Amino acid sequence: MFGKLKIDLGKFKIDIKLLGDLVILAGASLSVYYLLNVLINDYLDNSIKNKQADKKGASILKKIQSNNPSLKSLSLNQYEKSLLSSLVTPEEISVTFEDIGGLQDIIDEIREAVILPLTDPELFAVHSDLIRSPKGVLFYGPPGCGKTMLAKAIAKES
Repeated sequence: MFGKLKIDLGKFKIDIKLLGDLVILAGASLSVYYLLNVLINDYLDNSIKNKQADKKGASILKKIQSNNPSLKSLSLNQYEKSLLSSLVTPEEISVTFEDIGGLQDIIDEIREAVILPLTDPELFAVHSDLIRSPKGVLFYGPPGCGKTMLAKAIAKES
C-alpha cells in the first residue's frame, strides 16, 4: 500500500518507501556509531585502568619483597597480579586503636587475644597448643558501633 504512494510537491516527487528506507538507514548508522563509540571508550578506559593497577601492583610487590627477602624469586600469574593491585598494605591504613574511643576494654581484649599471639607467637608456643592466635574475628553489633574501625586497627597493628 505504501510502496506505490508518492507525494507531489511541484517539482519534487517523493517516494514514501524511499523515504522510509533512508530513515531506517540513518537510524542504523547512528546506532552503529553510538555502539562503536561506547565499546571503544570502554576498552580504552579499561586499558588505562589496567596499566594503573599494574603499576600499583608492582610497587606493592616491591614493598612486600623488600620486607621479606625470601619472596624475591616469587613469580605471579596474571590473576594474582590483578589481585595484588587491590591489596591494602598496613601503611595505607590510617586507623589506629587510639582513634577509637569508648571501647578500651574491648581493645585490651583484642590486643591480648588476637594481636599478641600474632606478633609474639613464641610466647604462646611454650604453654600449649590451645593458646594460639585465632583464625578470624567476628564482630557483631548495630551500625555505627565501631566494628569496621576495630577491624582496620587490628589489620594495621598486626
